Amino acid sequence: MEILWLSSEKISTTKKIVINNWFFNRRKKSKELENSSFAELPAAQKNSAKIFLRSFNSRINSKTGAKLPEGQIRGTPEWGMFEEILKKSLLQIGCEIYDQPETPLEIDREDWIKIADKKIAVHKCKRDLPDYDLFYMQMHMRNLFTLDSNGWGNDHSGNYLFNPDEIDAKIATKFCEKLSSKMLKSGASKCDQPEVTKTRKLPSKFILVPLQIPRDYVLQHHSKITVLQFIEAIISWASDAKIDICFKLHPHNKSDHDLISAIENGVKNSSYIHKVEGNINDLIKASVGLFVINSGTGFEALLHGKPVSTFGGCDYKIASFAGDISNLNAAKEFLFCYSNEQKILSYKFVYWYHNIHAFDIHSDNAQQRLAAYLNNQINLL
Repeated sequence: MEILWLSSEKISTTKKIVINNWFFNRRKKSKELENSSFAELPAAQKNSAKIFLRSFNSRINSKTGAKLPEGQIRGTPEWGMFEEILKKSLLQIGCEIYDQPETPLEIDREDWIKIADKKIAVHKCKRDLPDYDLFYMQMHMRNLFTLDSNGWGNDHSGNYLFNPDEIDAKIATKFCEKLSSKMLKSGASKCDQPEVTKTRKLPSKFILVPLQIPRDYVLQHHSKITVLQFIEAIISWASDAKIDICFKLHPHNKSDHDLISAIENGVKNSSYIHKVEGNINDLIKASVGLFVINSGTGFEALLHGKPVSTFGGCDYKIASFAGDISNLNAAKEFLFCYSNEQKILSYKFVYWYHNIHAFDIHSDNAQQRLAAYLNNQINLL
């Protein structure tokens, strides 16, 4: 265990972050925090809460707690960037931080829990840790994170706050079209992707079905169907409907025998079933639209101007068609009859989500927004 004292010229009293270095060395990040300056809040708005933080641990297998092989890390660099902003924000409003990186092999430090006024956890929801106060998670794009008192995704308590009447259609459209163009050019997505290429042979009109990892948290808690049931239902329907379906396996789940076998049998028995690879942005743009359970790829499709039918609970459901696996014709009709008004609604949602609902780590005002939110939440909870 090591105690690191952090200070700033703009903070009247020295604040501390206590870090358990058994997991990994945070000296570099801590030094960056030490050299940072924080905007002063009025004394009346500050608090002196002690925050227990269960932070992201990039060096372990999150399921087993085992250390990853040398040179391997979990997650993307954006995790560290967000947590740096989070800690700066907590220091800015006068908090002390007791940081214990996540691991299933170690329970919360009892001595820190006893003195903590509030507790914040990564990658969890209230159902998982009912005694915790706030939860944060990387969302559908690498740069987007949410922080909430109930959880993330479909559990987020602020999902109902989207009001399309408050979002300017022209601004939202311009924002999404610019972001779409950038993603198509770079090929960037939350998961690593191959380069964008136009040489691939695809059906002229097809529904893209990007698949999730079967053990995904959002499937376990917000879906009545499994990935395998989803695949089998679509394959059974597609031939009668005469609709081309392109299945794409999740980049981190390309060896699942049951899923691969179901798709390959579908390809073998029907000319309407296809298994595709490639850059997800390219595939989305080439499709008529998407069928997803509750994959984050559905959110990406919305910003590309494509319709999405969802078959499970998700935080972008309001901008999609609520599909029923027993009535795939209705879900298909939504995709093929997507109106400009529906597209504008989706653009407004993406704009709201990106700029108001979530915290964009690349935004100039990310720390100020986060500090204001934290100060309010810590005083309320």
